[in-house]
Amino acid sequence: MTLTSKNTITQTSSRLLRTSDDDQPHSRDLKDLFSALIVSLLPLEPHRVRFVKFEHTFLSEDAIRNLGNLKLTQSNRMPDPDNPTCSVTSTSTTTFSMSKDTARSLCQRFVDARFIEAADGKPDQIFAHRGGVWKPTSKGTTIFDWFCQKNGINHDQLFELRNLITGPLLYLERDPKTDKPHVDRATTEVVFCRMMGIDGRGKKGPLALARQESATGIRLTHERKIGGRTHHDTCTGLQISDWLRDKATCADLKEAINMASHFVHYNLIESVATDLAYMNQYVACKLFQPTHLAVYTLSQRGQDLIENSSSSRCSSQGKTDSSTSKGGVTESNRLKLEKILQDPTLRLLFRENLRSTYCEETLAFYEQADEFIQDAKTTLEGVKKGDKTADENANELLSQSHIIFNTFVAPGSPREVNINHQLRLSLSDRMTKAQAQDSTQADMLKEVTSLLESASNAVFKLMASDSIPKFLNNPAVEDQLVQAGVR
Repeated sequence: MTLTSKNTITQTSSRLLRTSDDDQPHSRDLKDLFSALIVSLLPLEPHRVRFVKFEHTFLSEDAIRNLGNLKLTQSNRMPDPDNPTCSVTSTSTTTFSMSKDTARSLCQRFVDARFIEAADGKPDQIFAHRGGVWKPTSKGTTIFDWFCQKNGINHDQLFELRNLITGPLLYLERDPKTDKPHVDRATTEVVFCRMMGIDGRGKKGPLALARQESATGIRLTHERKIGGRTHHDTCTGLQISDWLRDKATCADLKEAINMASHFVHYNLIESVATDLAYMNQYVACKLFQPTHLAVYTLSQRGQDLIENSSSSRCSSQGKTDSSTSKGGVTESNRLKLEKILQDPTLRLLFRENLRSTYCEETLAFYEQADEFIQDAKTTLEGVKKGDKTADENANELLSQSHIIFNTFVAPGSPREVNINHQLRLSLSDRMTKAQAQDSTQADMLKEVTSLLESASNAVFKLMASDSIPKFLNNPAVEDQLVQAGVR
């Protein structure tokens, strides 16, 4: 419900935690809840475990208590569209409520996702109701940092926490319906190359360097004797699964095993030692076992992929695509952008390219606005047909529209996108007005949807004219673009 009191607009909603088919929390909700929890716990203070003090930690009971009634709040102060000499504060608040048992289970999910770890590094990572001391991992801190940037959160301790980040985090694209990471061949090859230390920006060289310790990739053992035979360029299943859980946005061990199994399936690695006991216990792990007893070597195809990925970047440095370097919103660029957004591998690389040029908010807005528009149109159709739940859905969607507005569109918002001034003014005017007495929620939703659709189209054109030429001329992604027929 939207309440207007003088110059304050407040939009509140209560959300249930979305779950996938296997009853696991959606990845985006899991990351947002974790980040909101850390915000509620700031500043993270020192705690002692067996007479040893650990910095930037928190207690189990504090996390469970805060999760019991967690609020995600966004506020923006902007000029009043009706009176520029005054200001309007727009605030959207989403509340998650849960029992202590649910909160503890959710904290265990944070542990499984490698967002947090026991402060003393003990291997038994079970989140108990009381007595545990926990700290954010490098992965958890990165996700928290993304959340703070997205929501414009500033805190004195943020700079200290960023020092906990030990390397880049690979963002895995997910199926919007199932929330499962994409494991098609092209995406799997990108993840595999990153695991070998090739980070997409040419920061690491050919296979020889993959045998060295690296902050971005795993370390291969040059020679390993197994059963009287010597195998070259090997690593354990535990190394692979740990890297996927620590350095990529896998939500748990199951997702890491699934990705690693596709390394085997696509003939990027080969098994040279199988952990039969683990395989017999978990029948789904025939291709890959995430243990120190299971050993894998690079296949010839895996070696070729690593060498080619490195050499192609070196040979293509300085090349430009004359058809795209001039800029402008050409029909070709529109079609290429559509293809990139539909392809999970290219979307992953495009998102990284935008992040490196500090333009990721354009894609984030486009995706969230597109999801909202599709849901809104479905809801409006339900209203026409007399669906009893449609009005409730309309109210929830209006709450979501305020979150999108406060994040991306409101003047001075933390991830403000570049759109036409008049369009921004129209959205601000609509969002800062109460519902008219002679209008319904469906009328409001229809108007907001139309405005957000216009903003989404404007951002799409901006990406096509500005971001696509830069992306197509990035030598680090040349192979994937050629394979997909985009370049």
